[in-house]
Amino acid sequence: MNGLQESPRARGGRAPDVFVRGGWQPMREHALDRPVDFAIVGAGAGGATLACQLARQGRTVVCFDAGPYWRPLEDFASDEIEQQKLYWTDDRLTGGDDPIALGGNNCGRGVGGSTVHFSMISLRFRPEWFRCRSALGYGFDWPITYEEIEPYYAAAERALCVSGPVRYPWGPSRGAYPYRAHPLNGPAELLARGAERLGVAWASTPLATVSAPRGRSPPCVYRGFCNFGCSTNAKQSALVVWAHDAVKAGAEIRDLAMVGRIETSADGARVTGVHFHREGVWHFQRARHVVVAGYAIETPRLLLASATARHPHGLANGSGLVGTHLTTHAGPGIWATFDEDVRWYKGPPNMAVCEHWNYVDEGKDFHGGYAFMSQGPLPRGRRSWRLRAACGAPTCAARCSTTTARPAMCPLPRSSRAPATASSSPTRSTPSACASRASSSATPTTTAGCSATRSTSWAACSRPSAAATRGPASTRATCWALAAWVARPSRAWSTPTAAAGSCPTSGSATARSSRRAAA
Repeated sequence: MNGLQESPRARGGRAPDVFVRGGWQPMREHALDRPVDFAIVGAGAGGATLACQLARQGRTVVCFDAGPYWRPLEDFASDEIEQQKLYWTDDRLTGGDDPIALGGNNCGRGVGGSTVHFSMISLRFRPEWFRCRSALGYGFDWPITYEEIEPYYAAAERALCVSGPVRYPWGPSRGAYPYRAHPLNGPAELLARGAERLGVAWASTPLATVSAPRGRSPPCVYRGFCNFGCSTNAKQSALVVWAHDAVKAGAEIRDLAMVGRIETSADGARVTGVHFHREGVWHFQRARHVVVAGYAIETPRLLLASATARHPHGLANGSGLVGTHLTTHAGPGIWATFDEDVRWYKGPPNMAVCEHWNYVDEGKDFHGGYAFMSQGPLPRGRRSWRLRAACGAPTCAARCSTTTARPAMCPLPRSSRAPATASSSPTRSTPSACASRASSSATPTTTAGCSATRSTSWAACSRPSAAATRGPASTRATCWALAAWVARPSRAWSTPTAAAGSCPTSGSATARSSRRAAA
């Protein structure tokens, strides 16, 4: 932590103005010994949003975050190493029969939370997932329906000015997104081309970064460092959209304030406030209500750490399930090389999406589904996998076959782990299995979106084989994702052109002549 971030910025009746270099905005402050209506733990996607809405209703609100109050225009650099400061990399301990080794960016640290470094992907849940048991025959029905939550989806998309296609090809009709879709970058063009060859639909990914000016947020300039903090404020993160307006509406945000315990009344019937650590000292803020919005890691930690005689297993844990059944986000990646210049590093990382195997159930022998997206690594990430490939390191799936606990880099459940050698199980065609078929004489050229050289033998994956479709779900994901990347036309790319029209909702994501992001 550098010196600039070691002391709180939100103090003395003011908080940073994220839209102005060195700027400030007035901030209401609350006394520790006077109970506020709401103490909110976490200033990310949930906490900052709620703080803003409650403050607008005239409630007294204090929102705590363990990390700094970022100034995007000054703190965020186009540097993968420097921007590691965004991630909460403190040790996390997990246990049980199958402990999960957590990665470095499972939590956001700072006002805005993980929305500061998320990929801005703004997809809706498939409606049938809300009634899995009654509609699809597996899982459980939710206590709410898609129809009940749909207005909130729409409200969130408007608040974040999501940029997306005029018509999204999956799910119920929803009208156009608030802002027009972004022009596609090279990896997105490749996914679109592969999807079209397979005869399945694709679309521009709905993204929470503006494609046209919005207030003091300029349109995206496609610098490609979205997962490392947006230095222009085009990304509509909770820091830019909600935290800033929460302060304006009367909420107080306390940065670098780590909440360690929720206090309850003597009889354990009600909360009375929170203990928090700031500037080397423990303090107690009285509150009538406490909201815990610390994501899947910090929320259970705080509830369990707040155990009392009345609640010996932690707060809100009558079921005994708090802190159990942790599931991380599964996002296996497959990389390939192409003859043409892809420029994978330009633009947001996921600019095209195919949800065909998420919405279509025919032909599946597994429950659930997948959304496939284009992706391109930045230089440091690309170099790391190239080095692993050059050294003959096994892929993640192959590495999983030799360990009992999932390693940090492995996104696959144990049932999907590959055999030690690719040839020992033809029904488990994993990234390592496909890579092992690559021609040793193939010359790596330009990367787009598992670490292996280009090979014509990958064309065999252009459709799922009978053996592949008998394997576990992530096995089929591998072959289908490869299918989206195999097409390599000999023609050169046409000169990029700007998206049509100046209105945020104009233009079409399917216009071939105008969908390529600027080089």
